[in-house]
Amino acid sequence: MTNTKVSKASDDPAAASKIALTKSQLNEYTMYSRSITSANLQLNSMESSLAQVTSRMQRANELITEASNEISTLESIKPIKSELEELLKTIVTLSNAQVDGQYIFSGANTTTPAYKMD
Repeated sequence: MTNTKVSKASDDPAAASKIALTKSQLNEYTMYSRSITSANLQLNSMESSLAQVTSRMQRANELITEASNEISTLESIKPIKSELEELLKTIVTLSNAQVDGQYIFSGANTTTPAYKMD
């Protein structure tokens, strides 16, 4: 039967069964599509956060090298210490990135931040 309207299952049980199966498959595909979109968003956020953490870690390495290569006084190290503390705070914040209210680096425990500063 083509171009036939099935308003209830008894009109054409075989067609009604195919319609129900098609609707079920469509719902599954929609759910898969949403899951893929969510996973892509999380992966993009992770990639961005990790790139920023890498950049901060490289800067911290530069500062530590600078401090160790110079004859440093306590006064000359204070700005380096201050910048390192800010870098650490930023790295912790980036490590606690969220997507849709879920922490992306907390493993299965997505409601708890991965890291905290004491």
